[in-house]
Amino acid sequence: MNNLSLALVEMIDMSDTVLLDTYKEFVQTLAYDVEHADYIVGLGAGRMGYSLRASIMRLNHMGYNASMIGDTNVPRVTDKSLVIFNTSSGETPSMILYAKQAIAEGATVVVLTTNRKSTLAILANYVFNYAPKDEFKSKQ
Repeated sequence: MNNLSLALVEMIDMSDTVLLDTYKEFVQTLAYDVEHADYIVGLGAGRMGYSLRASIMRLNHMGYNASMIGDTNVPRVTDKSLVIFNTSSGETPSMILYAKQAIAEGATVVVLTTNRKSTLAILANYVFNYAPKDEFKSKQ
């Protein structure tokens, strides 16, 4: 199997692990929080960061104030901020530090992860667990 085929097969397999009702509830909750946040901040590393960056950019195109950690225009996180983390492990030390700082400021924290028992998932206001590690093994 070539790399493209492997990636496509894994994306389909991963999507099969998502429960539709859980997904709908998460999207509705996230949509409400996006609509009511003064500012949306994203944080992710590697491929997870790239995928979140695309979503943050789209929110910006739709007229929301949104950017990724590391961008030059990120304002101070407040109690009116929505901070979104995209992380497979949920254990990246720098992300845990950012989450704790955001929580201390009163921000709403959302974590998208494969590890619902991770430190970041435990800290978050909302967690979307996709492709749980015990259900999905990547070959990439």
